[in-house]
Amino acid sequence: MNEFEQRARPSVSFGRLMSGFSFVILLAAAGGIYLYFAHVAYARVAARHLPADTQLAVRVDVETMLVLEPLRTHLLPLFDLGAPSTIGLKPRHDRFRAHTGVDLARDLREVVVGIGSNEQNWVVILGGKFPPKGVIDGLEAVLAEEHVATRRERGAVVLDNGPAIAQADDGALIVASGPACLTAALTGSQAYLVLGLPPEGAGGFAAALAGSSPGTLAGLERASGAFQLGGDIDADVALRFQGDQARPNARIADGVHGLASLVPVDSGLRRPLAEAQIQQRRPNEFGVRTLVRRDELDQGAGWLGRAIRAHFEAVPEP
Repeated sequence: MNEFEQRARPSVSFGRLMSGFSFVILLAAAGGIYLYFAHVAYARVAARHLPADTQLAVRVDVETMLVLEPLRTHLLPLFDLGAPSTIGLKPRHDRFRAHTGVDLARDLREVVVGIGSNEQNWVVILGGKFPPKGVIDGLEAVLAEEHVATRRERGAVVLDNGPAIAQADDGALIVASGPACLTAALTGSQAYLVLGLPPEGAGGFAAALAGSSPGTLAGLERASGAFQLGGDIDADVALRFQGDQARPNARIADGVHGLASLVPVDSGLRRPLAEAQIQQRRPNEFGVRTLVRRDELDQGAGWLGRAIRAHFEAVPEP
């Protein structure tokens, strides 16, 4: 390089170079933050749509739990409930994606199932990154392709002799046993707080038992639990009894272990209940810790799927 070329080449100061580099980094970070909140971040809202009379609720965090094959196998196909096997129609989830732009495998974040005091009243709440408009119209088009008789009521799609479906203001999709149950779910309630259902985390359940439990568990008012995913499923359950009188730990342990013979065989809960560890937390509250193996989870997911199908196919509320 000659002396002229050395003089002609423009020079860039180190400070200016670092300023430009920093600007690019900040721009990339801002773009990443935007993409995260626009397409990834999601606030868990599904539990807030449980109707006030909910007696049993189960929540599954899709991002966490559906990495498990049993849950993908038994729960995701529930979206095709009632779909006819008409020749020439693609699967419902494919047609739903085409009409709405919603890919359940990508956009679904959580599923909450609730059953009311009348067991024929139920809700299935799907929470995720859904468009705020057009989803119900797209779903109506999907059902029309299946020749399903529907009608529109105040923005909801109501199936003849079937469930009612709508989208809440926060984006959650709600499928309910009938219009009245749907209205209650769209309004929402504090039922998840009253029951003790964890609104976040990998998953959980809650039940109001109204003191109807038998034997040494008499007076049991509520049961709720949270699940954590590891090699197995770690379940941490709280049992809350009516009143504040003290109860012997051994008596409660006998009651919990005795439930193993009462739960359905295909629920996958018999061994976990029989081997559960019991610890008293307060005079009227006991903690139950147990592990659910993967094969038991497969059983339980299948049992839950069949239970949801049974409620879906039940005669809806008048």
